Amino acid sequence: MVKYLGIFLLVLLPMTTWAQLKHDANWCFGEGAGIYFENDGTLSAFNSGINSFETAACISSKNGELLFALQLAYQGSDDLGQLIGGTGIQIDNGDSLLMGSSITQGALFIPGNDTSTYYFYHLGYNPGLSSQGIYSIELYRTTIEEIGPGQWAVTQKNELMVQGPLQEKLTAVRAADGNCWWLVTHKETFVSCSNEFRLLKVCDGVIAENKSQNAGKLKCVGSGYVGELAFSPNGELLAEVLGTDSFQMFKFDRCVGELELIASIGSGYGGGSYGVAFSPNSNLIYIAEYRSSSDTSYLYQYSVLDSRITLLKKVDDPGRYTAQLELGADNKIYLAYCGKYCRGLFPNSYDYCLGVINNPDSLGIACDFEPFGYCFSDTSIKITFGLPNFPNYNLGPEGVFLANAGKDTVLCSNTNTTGVTIGVPLVPNVTYLWQPATGLSATNTAQPTANPAQGTWYFLTATDTTATSCAVNTDSVYVEVRTCVGITETSNFQAKLYPNPTTGAVTVELPGTAGGIFTLYNLLGQQVLEAPLTAKSTVLDIDASPSIYLYEISIDGHLQNGKLVVE
Repeated sequence: MVKYLGIFLLVLLPMTTWAQLKHDANWCFGEGAGIYFENDGTLSAFNSGINSFETAACISSKNGELLFALQLAYQGSDDLGQLIGGTGIQIDNGDSLLMGSSITQGALFIPGNDTSTYYFYHLGYNPGLSSQGIYSIELYRTTIEEIGPGQWAVTQKNELMVQGPLQEKLTAVRAADGNCWWLVTHKETFVSCSNEFRLLKVCDGVIAENKSQNAGKLKCVGSGYVGELAFSPNGELLAEVLGTDSFQMFKFDRCVGELELIASIGSGYGGGSYGVAFSPNSNLIYIAEYRSSSDTSYLYQYSVLDSRITLLKKVDDPGRYTAQLELGADNKIYLAYCGKYCRGLFPNSYDYCLGVINNPDSLGIACDFEPFGYCFSDTSIKITFGLPNFPNYNLGPEGVFLANAGKDTVLCSNTNTTGVTIGVPLVPNVTYLWQPATGLSATNTAQPTANPAQGTWYFLTATDTTATSCAVNTDSVYVEVRTCVGITETSNFQAKLYPNPTTGAVTVELPGTAGGIFTLYNLLGQQVLEAPLTAKSTVLDIDASPSIYLYEISIDGHLQNGKLVVE
């Protein structure tokens, strides 16, 4: 049984909350390897008790307490996994997960939109097909829910998301809306050539879009190692190593989930590319490569800005080669090494050390690569191919323009014949649509002139067209038309409406006993309710979905308008 409890009580002391989420604060990988990223950027090592080979995954709470880590049980091609909680005990029903111990980037965790649900996406072998000798990797989802304070259980397990055959590698990036995620994997290439990516948009575990796209080079039988996929921290680029001595880079549209090939690069070193990671500023890519014919490894850097390739390290150490790369919570990049046969079958003095790129945003050798920059003092720990597979949990929604129709205003019909300006100044990369067109100088500009004959609600739809944004926002403004006396006029008509916000019913109190009309609109200008006001006090049932609505009270030729919040 994995022994976590005493160790974690030592390293996970109460802490101040980071400005960012700390879902990647703990790393559990290899054979017993554990790293905790402290708030001050230092590392604390622990023996995680985890047994993994190439597939490694874990996740911490937003505050940095370890929640779950993947433990693998080796059973040939039908390896099974189990989910271990932060105390080192398997969580309820967390066993028998379809996995593959030697699947590159074979699993990852995605938090739900609340703190009580997590989704575990994992690549695994279809037992029925693999027993027939057919190579068939498929994508599955396992759901973890909090069933009591600090108590977790798997409530749904091994749900098929994408039918195989798929290739090894799985990565994810937050969609532009900030609420959903794009999962990206690749069609299998061992039987036939393919450049088909599979892209799933998942929203709180539910598939919102399921699509495929042919992009980049064909990958074929005998192309070498599978290699990693990696998104840039800003979510705009995707890098893929091809297993040969080359990799390719794509622009990625986080709104619609589309790839555009922008570079296909060969290092010229003749090895098999395997590890790939972006620098924190997304301007540099690091690639780990291995040449099996000479037991030689390479680590090199590629500049996104000018396509410059720099060799950082050539490792002539038979029996050990460079493996996966991963960006840490301290903004350093870590490199795993693996003995030729790993799992202790080919031990050497560096089985428990990681390479470290200390300044990964710096060009060339200024990045300061230390081949054995972080070593565990516990030499029973072994590092293998894999490092934990993390998406960028802190990547938020795209910066978007929120529609602003301006402030409600009064048009004095007896003194102003040209109208009033509504809206706010033009914002680049935003398109505008105003409705209704009645009384407007234009419907497609940021600040039209409104000159209606009577009081009118104008509704603005603003679309942010910046790259990868998919935001469409609405707002409204009311132009009241009246005869003005002097500089200002205060109407004696003032009805009361309460409660506001409401859960479904409001009371409208009129200033006199005369009746009137209450009208309610949604933010698109569509009428939701029209009801008579037959007494000084009228209770209205607002049967509407939770949202913000616009109301208008009409009595004796006077209009009063405002906004009503329905919760």
